[in-house]
Amino acid sequence: MSMPLMPLLPAIGSAVVALAGCSMAEVRLSDGFSSRSISYEVSGYSPRRFNQPLRFGPYSALEMRDGGIFSTSIPLRSVELQGSWRPFAFTQTTTGQPPVEVRCQSTALSAETGRDSRRLSIDLNALAGPFMDCGLRPGNNSAGSFELSRNGVRIQGMLESESGPYAVRSIHLMAGTSLPTSEPAGVEFQRDGKVLALVDLLNSGRVHMDRSLDEHERIYLAAAASSVLMLDLSFDG
Repeated sequence: MSMPLMPLLPAIGSAVVALAGCSMAEVRLSDGFSSRSISYEVSGYSPRRFNQPLRFGPYSALEMRDGGIFSTSIPLRSVELQGSWRPFAFTQTTTGQPPVEVRCQSTALSAETGRDSRRLSIDLNALAGPFMDCGLRPGNNSAGSFELSRNGVRIQGMLESESGPYAVRSIHLMAGTSLPTSEPAGVEFQRDGKVLALVDLLNSGRVHMDRSLDEHERIYLAAAASSVLMLDLSFDG
């Protein structure tokens, strides 16, 4: 039985608009944060290359060190456990502030069973703890930790800093639509429920920061943002 076309037109129109504008897609910003934030476009990210700097606004991630991917597998009867680890490091810089040295390791864990024609893979990252673990050292100060974990399709974590911890979570909404995305469209940093920074993962990427942040805190959040931008989510979790 055919369905009347008229009730479907709004949905069809929305889908066409979304498809036509996908190249300009951006993560949705909350109204309060949008009005008090400054936005920087990212260069050197899409596609990411570790032999070129990653830059946004006055901030640059330099001296990229990609340690490559290390993999192993352990057969356990009918199940094969597989693990991969990828260390990477860089130096976050800006004018007038000490650099932030960043060292990270991302992890991907899975269990596979069945024959090649019917191979079943189960993602174990949600059970194994953080899939990204970083240390951020600003100048000669002690290093703070930055961890990200998976909870289903969502990402959550914590960033430690001298001024206090940030709660980190993924955002799954794009500007101009109420439909959620299956993969993260962005990652935001909150303190006491207030968004202070957000990384847009769509297209070439953007970084948004609260204008009230001092320069010391901005470069520290810039280093955390660069860590997120360097993640390969198809591998890292």
